[in-house]
Amino acid sequence: MQTWLTFRRGVQDRTSRVEPDEKTTWRPPRQPLYKNIFEPGPRSLPCFRAGRFDSLRRVQDAPLGQSDRPTVTLRVPPAGCEPDRRARLDTIVRLCDVALWDLDVPMEPAPGAVWVVRRTVLEVQRWPVAAETLSVSTWASAAGRVWAERRIDLTGQCGAGVRLATLWASVDPISGRPTRLSGLPGVADPRRRVPIGLTHLEPPDGSTSHLWPIRRSDIDVLNHVNNSVIWTAWEDTECGAVESVGAGGRFETEYRSQLFHGPCELTRSPDGTQVWLGVPGERPAVSVRSV
Repeated sequence: MQTWLTFRRGVQDRTSRVEPDEKTTWRPPRQPLYKNIFEPGPRSLPCFRAGRFDSLRRVQDAPLGQSDRPTVTLRVPPAGCEPDRRARLDTIVRLCDVALWDLDVPMEPAPGAVWVVRRTVLEVQRWPVAAETLSVSTWASAAGRVWAERRIDLTGQCGAGVRLATLWASVDPISGRPTRLSGLPGVADPRRRVPIGLTHLEPPDGSTSHLWPIRRSDIDVLNHVNNSVIWTAWEDTECGAVESVGAGGRFETEYRSQLFHGPCELTRSPDGTQVWLGVPGERPAVSVRSV
């Protein structure tokens, strides 16, 4: 139980110049708002206030018109698809990364800073299939002092429909601390506020685990595991089974800390709706669940 202390300024606080009868409330010092994500040991992502992140439910709220969104055309590579021609989730996420680069989306939130993924919500209305031509549009739907939310919509000539919302944190790659954005043009709704706390629970009793080594090919330019790898882990388990290409689904990932090349453990929930990835014996670094 948190204790609140009330005292009179001018008596206990001798540096104050206000009237002695004025009261104020003292609060215990807060924990640091952010953690260094590049310090040795478990690498923690910036820690924000808790809250719910559900951007896709407000897709109609964005005032930016469909015709105003930058769009690029891509094709689904057959190498990233299942035998039934369904595009895997990791393939969809990688196509979104390619689209951001092809559209010349600003990749530097501030001078010397980098973007780090905090959370991704991916909603499949209909799965893309091998060799399908996709129209990929993207826009920044919200932004704060050190974070930004980006939306990506994929529509295919064969009927594919995917919506994706990703929450990014602006981080200094040297200190690992959040960095204030230097500016983010094209925000659809500057008044929009998105809670960015983590909500995924730890693995419950009855969860099963097995080794799932991180390969060198899973490492990206920031020298850590790319954010798309957790989707590969999901597809590698029974959780990734899809009964029909026409059936959709909604998935959510949360990134608590970084992963690096070396031993890793994949944990699956008893009901098969969530998987966790992390270093054996440590708190899971990232998780993905079906919602």
